[in-house]
Amino acid sequence: MLRKWYSIAIVIAVITLAACSKQSTNEPGTTSAPAVQPTAPASVEPTEQPASSPSASPNETAPASPNASSTPAPVVKSASYGFDQIAPFPYDVNSYSLNQIVYESDSEIIVASYDGNMKLVRYEVGSNVVSSKWEGTWSDFVSMYNAESAPSEDGRGRNITFQVNDKTASFFVKSNEAIDGEYVSPDGKWSVYTKDFDKRDGIWGKDRATGQTYHWTRGKADSDPLWYPDSTKFLYFADTGKEYSQPGYGNAVVLTEFDVATQKSKRLPFEAGLLGRSEWIIPGVSLTLIKSANEEAWQTEIVHLQTKLDVTFFGALTGIVTRSYNFSTYVYNPVQHQFLTSQLGHFQLYDEKGKLVSEVPWLKGYDSDSSPNPAFNGHNGEIEPYYKVGFEYGPHDFRISPDGTHIAYQSGFIVGSSEGGKLVISNADTTEPIMRTTEKLFINEILWTPSSKRVLVIFKNSEVGDPFIGWLDIDRAK
Repeated sequence: MLRKWYSIAIVIAVITLAACSKQSTNEPGTTSAPAVQPTAPASVEPTEQPASSPSASPNETAPASPNASSTPAPVVKSASYGFDQIAPFPYDVNSYSLNQIVYESDSEIIVASYDGNMKLVRYEVGSNVVSSKWEGTWSDFVSMYNAESAPSEDGRGRNITFQVNDKTASFFVKSNEAIDGEYVSPDGKWSVYTKDFDKRDGIWGKDRATGQTYHWTRGKADSDPLWYPDSTKFLYFADTGKEYSQPGYGNAVVLTEFDVATQKSKRLPFEAGLLGRSEWIIPGVSLTLIKSANEEAWQTEIVHLQTKLDVTFFGALTGIVTRSYNFSTYVYNPVQHQFLTSQLGHFQLYDEKGKLVSEVPWLKGYDSDSSPNPAFNGHNGEIEPYYKVGFEYGPHDFRISPDGTHIAYQSGFIVGSSEGGKLVISNADTTEPIMRTTEKLFINEILWTPSSKRVLVIFKNSEVGDPFIGWLDIDRAK
């Protein structure tokens, strides 16, 4: 939970600085270093791009050190690994969570670091300018927990206003993101939260105008509140008081609805079990949730609240998702209103009702790991690894472009990898894949720019190597 607080605080601080820093368009002392020259455009064939001959290994160049003033990133004299440009990343990737990197625009990102102190940095993509924007201790961020919330105009999120260091800033977040572990209602009037796991005693509510708290539910395993769009109710996983069928997993939970006005819970007519991570498809109408099929496998279900129908549309005993709890093997495309999942050598595309729309084979044959297992036959009633390395291998970490037309993902080992993976970009339905990297890399994060025209990747070329930032323009891949 403490780590979750750190991540939440970093996200808020990052966006705060992005808003505050716009007061000045030019930072004093900002200098730039020449960017790495781009390689030739990628081939449209789903094969590797030819590697250029490196003149130096990337981890021979140390990453830039942030300080109170701007610092130029050193020139990278090496192969580009298939990216249009690469440069040393300004921080040690092990000192902070890399998902706390956000785009301010297509050409600038804001980076947050926590190594005992908080540091916020703006990185200019392309020119490699690293501008240290703010440094301070953890206590400097305490005031940001007192955030005011208001729904966004389109109803798909909320605008948050708060103060840090006597400066007021605002930012936008999706409706199910938390502030200080609290899930704020879309109208900004209420928040719900649970305590740390070892102290959990149900779900608590808070009136954000008065600060008054209410002990709304009392099941020890009650968790995962999800607000309805009208802020009158929220869904949560309620403790049934009965142990789950597999020993060691605690009590089973069931999808339950809580009414704020009456402060009463109503169990919904869906099967109890071991549940995790719920997300709206159509807010207030349908959602997805992760459900345990047995002690080894998980499945994803679509739940339709109005028709009382739940549909298992992928996962049970066939997915590469195991007890590692890596749920990154599927993604929802909110623009196309479709789900994409990856399992047993194929991508499957489903509509919001769970109907299979299309099935596309994985890109294969570019290394020994992606070769089909000749021992697999699928006729003996047992699940065998379709690929030689079993369920731990496959496409994962899917990132849908903001316009919903493309997808970027890793292809390689999902867990326990000592070899890394490769970056693939394809159409949103996984057709026309392009292997963008020329060798396996340790990819920490994949980001799309707001325009959907550029992908940025944080990576290392070895487990102990220095971090690099690589980016590529989608137009070059066509």
